[in-house]
Amino acid sequence: TTTTTTTSTTTTSSALSFPQHLASMTYSLELTGVINDNPEPQRFNTAFNDAVILDKLRDTTLQDCVSVCNANMDCMGFVAFFAVGESTLKCNTLSSTGQAISTSLSIVSYARVPQTTTALRTTSTSLTSAPVSTTQGGVVSACIRDIVFVLDNSGSIGATNFEIARQFVLDLIGSYNISPDDVHAAAMLFNSDPMLLTLFSDSMEDVVSVVSDYVYPQPNTAGTATGLAVDFLVDTFINEPSSGYRGEGVLVYFITDGMTLEEDGVLEAATNRLHALNNVRVVALGITGEVNSAELGLIASDPAFVYVAETFQDLNAVLQQEILSASCVTTTFTSSSSSTSSSTSTSTSSSTSTSTSTSTSTSTSTSTSTSTSTSTSTSTS
Repeated sequence: TTTTTTTSTTTTSSALSFPQHLASMTYSLELTGVINDNPEPQRFNTAFNDAVILDKLRDTTLQDCVSVCNANMDCMGFVAFFAVGESTLKCNTLSSTGQAISTSLSIVSYARVPQTTTALRTTSTSLTSAPVSTTQGGVVSACIRDIVFVLDNSGSIGATNFEIARQFVLDLIGSYNISPDDVHAAAMLFNSDPMLLTLFSDSMEDVVSVVSDYVYPQPNTAGTATGLAVDFLVDTFINEPSSGYRGEGVLVYFITDGMTLEEDGVLEAATNRLHALNNVRVVALGITGEVNSAELGLIASDPAFVYVAETFQDLNAVLQQEILSASCVTTTFTSSSSSTSSSTSTSTSSSTSTSTSTSTSTSTSTSTSTSTSTSTSTSTS
């Protein structure tokens, strides 16, 4: 912990801390501006290039920056900054990170780095279940060790696209170390009615077998009842004592190609029930433009865990690595400000890497001014 006190004729605030890595894909802190007495302040040279900027976020958070960048596959990173004389965070998402140039701004530059199953990085997780992820034999050993795969098999998908989605799920399953002492996996299907494939199993062979052996019906005229599927998920896998759930936290991959045909309020009631449970994380993946983004937002436990693939052909290895990272990663960043007679900025961040390195930084800076108006901002990530 370092404390620096300065006195000047203007109110200044220079001590800010930012995590080295952010989720859902890894966002690596590449460059730092005029922050914490940085001797060589730099930023991306594309930070304010309108030809490169994808989205401009104002009065925002780091988590919002991550969510917006995640939602756009053209996003290669972002810059987060404080404008001169302001205490609210701004963010520009970028299609190119360009090169490093000198800067006089309080700014941080994050680059988007796709995860690999052998090198997952994580910030602190709100789930209490287990240690950070490691790798065993090149596959993911997740900190959330009970995982449910939920796959839409309604008639709108069709046999060909269902096979693509099924293979995507099998690839996800194969990325985990499913074994008695590590990950246990369960699976279900849903259309107008939910269908159990397997309760939590510690056998990779068994889980792969039940997912592979299902025969998609032809013709298939079944609709989509997403709320019913969510209720089935809660009752069958989480609240049912005989399901094999170990109670330490559950990760759900929920994959659908459309919107529910249920009455208004059914899905919201079901998802409220799901998210009221302890230690549940839900990743929602929508496929094609027929999906309802608001429904995906209800299903996912955080906006950062909403993904949309424009076509079934977009269910590829890059997307797989993105959503795999959700098994162990979460980041929050909040900011508040008020008027006082001094200026203080405090920020705390923690990051943990699967290489067993851990870093925690806390910094506090107080500066007193002869001016009568000052501001206070607090940020936590």
